[in-house]
Amino acid sequence: MSAQKILPSMDIANNPTAPMRFLDFDEAEYSGTASVPFRIELFTTPAHPETSSAGTSSTVRHQQCGPLGAEAALKRLRSASLTLIPVFRALRGGKDAETAPLWPHPGGTLGMLLPRLSELELSGCLLSRWIDVAEVCIQLPWLKSLAVSNNRLRLPLSPSSPRPAESDKNPHPMRLRYDLDTNPAEAERICASAFPNICQLILVRLVCLDWTDALRVIQWTPSIRSLSLPYNHLGPLPEIWSDSVIKLFRQLVELDLTQTDLVDVTQLFSILGPSTSLESLILNQNAIAKLPVFPSVESVDNKSSDTSHPVDSVDRTTWFTRLDTLGLRHCGFADWKCMNQLMRLTELRHLLFLECPVLENMNTQTGRQEIIARLPNLACLNRVEVCAEERRGAELDYLKRYGAEWIASGGAVIESDDPSKPPLVNVNESFARNHPVFVTLCAKYGPPEAGETKFFTRSIKEGLISLTLKLQSSGDKSSISETGIVRRIPGRMTVSHLKMLARRLFKLTPRVSFDLIAQGERHRVINAELPMDTETREVGFYDLEDGDVVYLRMR
Repeated sequence: MSAQKILPSMDIANNPTAPMRFLDFDEAEYSGTASVPFRIELFTTPAHPETSSAGTSSTVRHQQCGPLGAEAALKRLRSASLTLIPVFRALRGGKDAETAPLWPHPGGTLGMLLPRLSELELSGCLLSRWIDVAEVCIQLPWLKSLAVSNNRLRLPLSPSSPRPAESDKNPHPMRLRYDLDTNPAEAERICASAFPNICQLILVRLVCLDWTDALRVIQWTPSIRSLSLPYNHLGPLPEIWSDSVIKLFRQLVELDLTQTDLVDVTQLFSILGPSTSLESLILNQNAIAKLPVFPSVESVDNKSSDTSHPVDSVDRTTWFTRLDTLGLRHCGFADWKCMNQLMRLTELRHLLFLECPVLENMNTQTGRQEIIARLPNLACLNRVEVCAEERRGAELDYLKRYGAEWIASGGAVIESDDPSKPPLVNVNESFARNHPVFVTLCAKYGPPEAGETKFFTRSIKEGLISLTLKLQSSGDKSSISETGIVRRIPGRMTVSHLKMLARRLFKLTPRVSFDLIAQGERHRVINAELPMDTETREVGFYDLEDGDVVYLRMR
């Protein structure tokens, strides 16, 4: 679209090819007077004056280009993004009675130009009043999604609030947050009727927004399903919530409260918990240190006829029965108690859990395995799918990791009198409270034995194994060097590196080929040997102990 300045004395019809000076948008707004006309050209598809073979005239062709084509395109438009465009300039209103209906206001003709518009983004448009947004949306009856992020929007003063006294020289500080120039009753009426079909409301980084104002805006959107309020300093939650607001929150399907200064979510969860609609809850970058205890629902499956040997210490909850996605990234969780509550959410499939204090003392892979094992229903962790093989490994490692603690707390396996029934796993009450998934995993894989609870240490100093290296001639097991070389070998050293070390210690030339054969006291009892034939494996894989001998058997 181009705007061209035309002199008043110029006859456009008689001089269609006369030279004209092009103006940019700022010049077009502030240049000239109302008596100087502007010609606006809209180009869509090229128009050909010739008549087609089918007899289509140029008039019909012009219905698909120029002003007529633009009007047809606007009527088909379903989504419009005006990000960083100064829309506020168009909200000043026209003074001419003929063009005034084109400007947004109650009863305007914007809906005739955009009858199918369902998504509108007005982010960063320098909008300053909610009444302006309402006067735009009230003309768009099919509008479903509205984004007004990064604007300093001021709410109209509440009809029940008195207007503060002020003067031109001493404006009241409330002007920074509220629109004091608009009739409160009239503004409330317009705003309350402007967003009847809005299902998605996106309010990111609104300077003049706290929880009280946010709840007021939400009451204007009776059809709300998705609400995004990230990066707003909303402050503490109000203590009193009206029934209408609670009803609107419980009909939400998606809620994003990223970095909104949340600390205690007890009240928020008491409002959202009973919801049967909420599927996605994002609470990233908040100082949330714990989750409230979810209310339980009695289940026969979670009880045992013998209370001293519970079959499962996990119970279901009546809260968040449809919650599928939860974001808890960069929160303040310092222990795993939060996972004990999340385990009770049977529909939870996607979790974002990163950069929390509980993960600081472990590597990334160990932390991931811990979360996977504690949440049996999880399908995707930190946007990475959890496959069946990864889950099996994580759950087996979990049993080994906490098996020693289970045995030390008095845990034991009690055989059932009925051979057809599996053995019962006795769990201490304190252990069951900290590890509610342990019994379930024991039923799945069997309880860990004492020998399975030992973990290889990752400390280099403590992970050294004292091995004796000896030479052995090819085909003659009796011809073994009397003296061997004792070295402390890291368990994480590969067989390939061990061969290089042995070649250097015994000063063997590169032409000499040999195999590594390990034998310890437990191997000699059964007259067995342990070939170390995979060069990429670690020495710790072969479960060698201090004092074991590794023979260099020549080929």
